[in-house]
Amino acid sequence: MKKILLQSMGSLVLLGGLLGNMYLWHQTVLGVLLLFLFSLWLAWKWQPSIARLLKIKEKTIMTYVIAVTVVIYSYALLSGISVMWHHLTMAHITGILSINAVLPVLFWVIMKKKKTKRDRGVRLLVDKYACSAHAVFGRSPLYLIAFIFLWAIGMALLFSSTSDAVLLSPWQTVHHLFSYIFALVTLLVGILLFSRHSTGVLLIVLMLYGVLLHAYVPLSHVLPWGGDVWRHIAIEERIVNEEFIHPVLFGEMNDVISVWSLDIPRVLVHPQKYSYSLLWGLTSIIHTLTGLSLEWIHIWLVPLLFALIVPVLLFRLGHLLFNHPRRGLWFAAGTFAVYPFQAAGSLTIPVSLSFVFFLLTLIVWATYLRYGYRYMRILLLFLGILLCFAYSLYAILFWGLLLCTVVYQKIKRIKNIGLRRVLFWLLMIASMGVIPLIEWLFGTWHMTSFSLNNVVQALGQWSGWYYVTEIRDHDILSGNILINHTPSYAYVASFLTMWRWWILAVLAGIYASVGAGIFFVIKDAMDDRWRVLWWASVSLFGGYIIGWHFGAGDLALVRRLDIVLALLVVLFAVRGWGDLMDILRTRVAKKTYRVILLTCVLCFIALGLQTYLSGPDEHVISKDEYDAGQFISEELSWHEPACVIADTWVLLALERSTHAYVVGGGFPMEHQYGQRERVALFEDIEQGTFTTSSLAHAHTLTSSTECFVVTENDVVLDELFEEQERIGSLHVWKEKRQEVVTE
Repeated sequence: MKKILLQSMGSLVLLGGLLGNMYLWHQTVLGVLLLFLFSLWLAWKWQPSIARLLKIKEKTIMTYVIAVTVVIYSYALLSGISVMWHHLTMAHITGILSINAVLPVLFWVIMKKKKTKRDRGVRLLVDKYACSAHAVFGRSPLYLIAFIFLWAIGMALLFSSTSDAVLLSPWQTVHHLFSYIFALVTLLVGILLFSRHSTGVLLIVLMLYGVLLHAYVPLSHVLPWGGDVWRHIAIEERIVNEEFIHPVLFGEMNDVISVWSLDIPRVLVHPQKYSYSLLWGLTSIIHTLTGLSLEWIHIWLVPLLFALIVPVLLFRLGHLLFNHPRRGLWFAAGTFAVYPFQAAGSLTIPVSLSFVFFLLTLIVWATYLRYGYRYMRILLLFLGILLCFAYSLYAILFWGLLLCTVVYQKIKRIKNIGLRRVLFWLLMIASMGVIPLIEWLFGTWHMTSFSLNNVVQALGQWSGWYYVTEIRDHDILSGNILINHTPSYAYVASFLTMWRWWILAVLAGIYASVGAGIFFVIKDAMDDRWRVLWWASVSLFGGYIIGWHFGAGDLALVRRLDIVLALLVVLFAVRGWGDLMDILRTRVAKKTYRVILLTCVLCFIALGLQTYLSGPDEHVISKDEYDAGQFISEELSWHEPACVIADTWVLLALERSTHAYVVGGGFPMEHQYGQRERVALFEDIEQGTFTTSSLAHAHTLTSSTECFVVTENDVVLDELFEEQERIGSLHVWKEKRQEVVTE
């Protein structure tokens, strides 16, 4: 009783401090410190329940990190639901924090009543693997000292590389020595993974390595990368101002829509809110509680989660699936080498943020199949419902995984072996059409044709042939599962990307390992987890290939599958390679075995390094463009029709500064943010063919009374406009009122 009272007092003190800072003091440093301490305190309270639920030791790094993930997820989920169905106010945030303070106590009361058995095989951080034959290197502290030393140098180089100009790749500004330092750090990580150091030490090494790997994007520029980020920040500004983001379920303008002759609230079938609200809610609540800028939060939120949390979640998932702690580490480390984890893990986008929580649900699923506790079925169903509020794609994938699990367990009970196998294979092949079918039903995909050219294109992308033979002028969006097909405008040559033919052999080796992994799953009498994952992999890869290479459309689901497919490739590659190495260890000489092992590791490291040095091919606006958008926002009346003729990236900055009230400069918006009229007018300005009739046409399109134009230095518009401001290389022009021409 005394312990409960002390814990309650601690929660009340930290909660009171957070609320006091939110309502009264508004101190950024204090807010960050209090939110950090409050979250760590809640994670500490969650530890006993997490340990009991997942059958792991309570006082370990892994358990604490998983508990922190639960705390962050609860913040994001509750605030996201508020944004989705109503709006987010300080009163709502007070309620969210209060619920979070009570949740761990309630969950522990429930978990205490559940009878569980102890799994003696799970000893995660008391590592007995140090004497294993796979430990090629010793336990020398020199490896760790060298790692920390080079890691510090790498971080220093990144901090010195920050730019404020327009960039198409982080490598256009990152210090040229960083790639060599990073290569040495990666080599040391490879050595440590096959050393006799404990699992706990290696987990910390992977977390630090993740910080270095993902920091190259946040530290390369003063502003966040990408275009959609500005649309998200614009909406988040309205959320922190306690505005409604329509449609909503409760409150003003609760509109309805007719679906199959039934009138239902529009918000229930609004896909954007079910995919973006988690990000909007979490960033808004962090901003409100701490005062950190939304730009800063978007720069660092997902990179920190992928660096410090994702490796631990992957380790636990791998340990559950492989029944082996060191293979769990290999699995976690292997994801660092594939492009989707490198790129998506360095950018704060909805699909990346929600993936962290998707991993948490996969861990619960794997735990259920390992131990079979009935009460976990209810928890899985509950998590599936919660995923619907996190990200639509992951909700579909998780419910599909649960369905595959149930169906496979039913098929297993069929006594006729032949019928059982035929039914399993038929269902697995048929499931390849599920994702394209969902896309087709929602109108985001349609079939084109099954032609030889489509097959050749798919083989060229997946084999790496297109990337190896030529750096192409256009960006290739499909097939970037292991490597990135860097376009020429974002390509920066390095010691691993200039000569690329060796990549074909390494990719072939990885695919062979995946094939071996599937072979061992088929051959061995494994548990349901691997068979279900194999089924899910065939379904997703088949749907991905059909969607990208034999159809067309928005591909709302297919184009967001990259990180999940990369996860599955690494998972089966580690399974196949690990089993093959176990066989070799007993059949070849020890020296030969070690040479083969180290050769494989070096090849995989080289592939990961070249992939890292080849991407991502993103765009970031300059500080001048950002300032130009902010300047125009101060000149405009946000709720009146606007007319701004400028480059797309300046207009994104304007959209952010006007909180999404001025979108696309006020010009009509077409499908996928297309604006043909505005682009044509801007091209006329750049080419010097902009006339009074062009200006009249702009007024007609926007219903505005005056127009602004943003140009580069070499464009002069003295006849129709007067210069308002010069911002770096940009000029902001305002229409001369006496020369307004209307049609």
